[in-house]
Order: sequence, then structure tokens, then C-alpha cells
Amino acid sequence: MPIRFRQGSLDLMVSARRSKLQNLMIQPPFVGLCEKMKTMKRAFAATVWREEDLYVSQCLEVDVASQGESEEEALANLREALELHFEPPRPTRPPKVRTIEVEVGAA
Repeated sequence: MPIRFRQGSLDLMVSARRSKLQNLMIQPPFVGLCEKMKTMKRAFAATVWREEDLYVSQCLEVDVASQGESEEEALANLREALELHFEPPRPTRPPKVRTIEVEVGAA
């Protein structure tokens, strides 16, 4: 019988058989919505200031910053950095599932 629980931002589904781990399937939340999320737009407040030869842009709502040779370039680079920040992670190779044994005392 599968057991489903949440761990942080991951949905975990575990199937156990005779007290041994049989299956472990990890899926990001909102599976199937990633494609729709790519088209979502949201406005963020940003500041731009000059630091020596470059302009620095910083998002005030998310800890992301960038720079450029002009204010426009700094903002364009910040826009790209924010898009990359919110892009869902994609593993370069499948994760290796391991089994661990833990001693659990009586409750």
C-alpha cells in the first residue's frame, strides 16, 4: 500500500513490502503545470544604481541581482536572472535511490 507524504517542496510516494523499501518515487509538486508556469508573468520591484563603471540592478522581493554597462542592460540582465531563478530544476541524470537502515526506539 503506497504511503504519500510531503517533505519540503517534494511529494514523496513510498511503497513498502515486508519492511523493505520497494519503490521510491519523487515528484515535484504541481506536476504537469510546469509548462503553464513558463508563460506566467509577474511584476517585481527593482532598484538600479551605479557602481564605478557598471550599473547594478537588484530585485527588492527576491534575492537576485545583476549588472550591466547601462541601466537598460542591467535591468535586462536582472530580468534574465529572475527567469532563470524561477525555472524549475532539471536533473542532468536520474537520482540514485538508496536504502538506509535506522534504529528506532520505542515511542
